[in-house]
Amino acid sequence: SHWSKKFTVGWKIDSVDDVCIWDGIECNSDGNVVSLDLSETGLFATIPTELASLAHLKNVYLSNNQIYQKIPAVLVNHPSLISFDISYNYITGNVPIFTSNRLEVLNLSHNQLIGRLPENINLIGGKNVNTLLVFDVSGNQIDGTIPSSFGKISTRLIELDLSNNRLGGTLPSNLGDLVDLKGVFLSNNRLNGRLPFSLMRPNMHQLTDIFISDNKFSGTVPDAFSNLPQLKNLFIGENIFT
Repeated sequence: SHWSKKFTVGWKIDSVDDVCIWDGIECNSDGNVVSLDLSETGLFATIPTELASLAHLKNVYLSNNQIYQKIPAVLVNHPSLISFDISYNYITGNVPIFTSNRLEVLNLSHNQLIGRLPENINLIGGKNVNTLLVFDVSGNQIDGTIPSSFGKISTRLIELDLSNNRLGGTLPSNLGDLVDLKGVFLSNNRLNGRLPFSLMRPNMHQLTDIFISDNKFSGTVPDAFSNLPQLKNLFIGENIFT
């Protein structure tokens, strides 16, 4: 496979090298593979289901390659994943629900994902688990609306990036329940209606970045933005505010 042709150390069927010295592999002190980093290696391949057999795998970094087809379900359901970054590839299908209750970073941006966001998006990382810090699916072809379950995705979430998709409808009123948010990136969609006041409550004291330009938001520009003590970047142009 292309996986074996691309790298100098390891990745050959007949390799005698210890897997822990293979290109892009990191092991723990027990010799178990815990991290795979093959970002920006020009990899042209699908994701092998065999990755899921690495029981201690925590981090998968495969960004900026030419990886295609869907993310295998066995990897989506891997129980140990903490970070999964497959941005800037050619991944297809819908946004999957990763079930690891340790998941902190999920970056599926700049791929070819389609369809709607799952209504049960809050089940990412398992029910009632609050580990997720970053959720990024920007730069895909996702349509439909933003489910209200986003307000329950993780109370520790600091970055939500849904920009550059085909999302429509109004913003869920409970987005302001994500009180640790630092950045909300929703630009270049088809979102409409008024902005939920919950996003501008004083308890959103971490929020530094709001990017909502190039949508169809309406109403007056809320004075309540002044409630946000840390706000540094507010991009609201190309809407239909009055």
